[in-house]
Amino acid sequence: MIQNRLFYDKNNKLSHEIFAQLLFYGIADTYCESNNIDLNREPNAGRGPIDFKFSRGYHSKVTEEVKYSSINYVVQGFTTNIAGS
Repeated sequence: MIQNRLFYDKNNKLSHEIFAQLLFYGIADTYCESNNIDLNREPNAGRGPIDFKFSRGYHSKVTEEVKYSSINYVVQGFTTNIAGS
C-alpha cells in the first residue's frame, strides 16, 4: 500500500518514531492554525515529556502521544504517561 511506504525505508525497515511524530505535527499544525488552537511539540508536562499538547485558553487542554503499535512496551508507555499527567 502506498500509505505504508511513508513509514518504511528503502530496506523495508520501519522508520524511527520521530518520523511519525513529525508527519502528525505537519498535518496537525495546519489544522490548529486555521482553528485557533495552540499546539506545542514535546512540552514537559507532569512527570515527563509528551509528544504534543493542544490547548485553547487555560482550561481546554489535550495531550497526544504518538507510538507505533509494533513497539512491545506501547501499553506501558501509555499508562505511564496517563498516570503522570
